[in-house]
Amino acid sequence: MKILIFFLFICMLVSCKFNFSASDEKSTVESKDSPVKIKIENSGESSGNKTPDLKWEFVNKGTAEFDTPITEVILYANDKKIFSMEEKLGFNSLDKEGYSNYKIPQTALVAAYGWWAGWGMILYVMQNANTLDVYKIHLEEGYMDDKGEQVTPEFEPEKIKSINLN
Repeated sequence: MKILIFFLFICMLVSCKFNFSASDEKSTVESKDSPVKIKIENSGESSGNKTPDLKWEFVNKGTAEFDTPITEVILYANDKKIFSMEEKLGFNSLDKEGYSNYKIPQTALVAAYGWWAGWGMILYVMQNANTLDVYKIHLEEGYMDDKGEQVTPEFEPEKIKSINLN
C-alpha cells in the first residue's frame, strides 16, 4: 500500500503545472536531477514591448553668440544612446509633476525642458508598440498685444523622431 501511495504521489508531482505569472519572462527550467519542467509564463506584455529605462544627458558644448548656451541633448534607453540633438538652449529634466504645466501627456515616459532668452522647447518621449516617439513643443515668451493684454503663444507637439525598439 505504501508503494502505491508513493507512486501516486510521484505521478501527481510530475503532472502538476507550475505557473508563476508574476515573472517577467517566459522560460522553461529543467533540473538535472528531475524530469519535471517548470514553465514560467509572463501574463503581461511580451518582452519586446517592455518599457526601457530612459535617461536624459545634457552635455554643455560651450556658448554661441551673446553667451547662448549650446547643449547636446542625449537620450539613453537601457544605457544605450538612442537619440541626440544639439540646441542653443540650456536643458534640464522635467519631473512628472510638471507635465501638466506644459501640456505634456501624463503617459510620457520622460521629458526635458530647454530655455534661453525668451524661447525654448519641451522634449518628451511616448511609447507606441515597438517604437519610442520623441516629440518637441516650441515655447516662446509671452508678449503684450495691441490691446495691452498678455498673450502666450501655444504650439502643438511635433514628432521629431521614431526609434524602433527591435
